[in-house]
Amino acid sequence: MIARESNRRLFLSAFAVLITSFSAVSFAADPPKETKITVTGLHCAGCAKKVKAKLASVANVKSAEVDHKTGLATVVPVDAMKASPRSLWEAVEKADAKPTRLEGPDGIFTSKPKA
Repeated sequence: MIARESNRRLFLSAFAVLITSFSAVSFAADPPKETKITVTGLHCAGCAKKVKAKLASVANVKSAEVDHKTGLATVVPVDAMKASPRSLWEAVEKADAKPTRLEGPDGIFTSKPKA
């Protein structure tokens, strides 16, 4: 009887560890929801505003923020959607700025994405 209770406790402990490790893995594997774009050619707040407007006009973009001092643009997609990395890259180019790195749910790009 004691051995049976000991086995039951051991099984429950192992099960708890297994569930916890799977939970940690699933959360760690979630891709980033927002996209970060490193941009050169932002000389002033006006330049940043122009890039922000172009990024905000891309399909599935909920919001965009651009900091001309750091050269970083942050794009947040509409819930459960993704914005096309190529469209984001091209939006920055249309604003007369140069994207040098794009990091988001579809990966990291240092040149214009194909899709």
